[in-house]
Amino acid sequence: MKALSRWPLQTLDILASYRRRNGNGYHDDLAAAKCTIYSCLRSYRALISNGKLVESPVGTMPLALNVITPFPPNATIQDIYHEINTVGVDELINKAYQISSVFNYQAVQSPCLVGDTIWTTENMSSAVNGQRILLLQPTSNDTHPFAIKYTTVPIECLYSIEGSALAAISVITNQIFDDVCSRRWSLFQDEPDYTSISCARSFWLSKFYSGAGITATSIMKRIEAFTDRVSNKLRMGLISEPDAVYGQTLETTVCTAVYSKWLLFPTTLVAATSGLLAWSLWRSWKHQNHAMLWKSSILPFLFYSERFEPQNCEDISGDTTISRCVEEERLLTLSEMEFEARRQMVRFRGTLR
Repeated sequence: MKALSRWPLQTLDILASYRRRNGNGYHDDLAAAKCTIYSCLRSYRALISNGKLVESPVGTMPLALNVITPFPPNATIQDIYHEINTVGVDELINKAYQISSVFNYQAVQSPCLVGDTIWTTENMSSAVNGQRILLLQPTSNDTHPFAIKYTTVPIECLYSIEGSALAAISVITNQIFDDVCSRRWSLFQDEPDYTSISCARSFWLSKFYSGAGITATSIMKRIEAFTDRVSNKLRMGLISEPDAVYGQTLETTVCTAVYSKWLLFPTTLVAATSGLLAWSLWRSWKHQNHAMLWKSSILPFLFYSERFEPQNCEDISGDTTISRCVEEERLLTLSEMEFEARRQMVRFRGTLR
């Protein structure tokens, strides 16, 4: 936070009291917070679901001050360090301002897709038509308060905002949060009226007193809601907000998540069923000349009618029972029975009633 407070849009000091009941009386609790609002580069994951754009933040990177203008194109990182150590950072910033009169706060997106090329921090310096940058990134180290990023990046991967725009936002932010608020009390109520918050100029600051009082969590939520609103306004335009933002869906795809534990039971079931099927096929092939696999044909009743008559056995339906009753020759297969049936003459006799 110390590093991010080097060039903030606004630094807020919030001090508030919260009176709560303690036994038969009231007790005052104090809540204090120091918040820093700074510019940053946000990354979002976007998808279109049922025709609606859905965004979710995935990362943020603070913008750093770019002071490349005082240095010639052939400057080295040693020259830059020597200049900073000699004249100081503030003098370097003044020198850059005198040359360009424009401050740019910038951040580099990495990875960055440009055409069919993916640029990262490892290969950005090799960009042919890149832009030179010198970003002073604040650190929390008192000895070396700045980290220097001196490189060349593709212009499509560089995001920036002018210092004048940030200064205007800083003035507006100061006007929004600079006020003193107090709680109204009633002598005719046993409990204080937490909803009656009076502010001198900014009535919206009463929202910091959420419900029964102010806490560090409630302060953070209010500040984050404010920064989200300002960020959305910057993305949509400061002057006029468009009715629609047009874009292009690059790819429509279906994503499938595979959970191996849920597939364990159906995989085992399929494997067991396949094994039983293979065993059944093997057994049928092995006993094809002994088992009565005649299915729906009536020819077996003509060729082996005596075998379906009761014998002096307990059962005649199984192979083992038949083998105990009489010595069996090899049974004809269905194709053999069909071949023999074409060669034999059969006479059907019946009576009419």
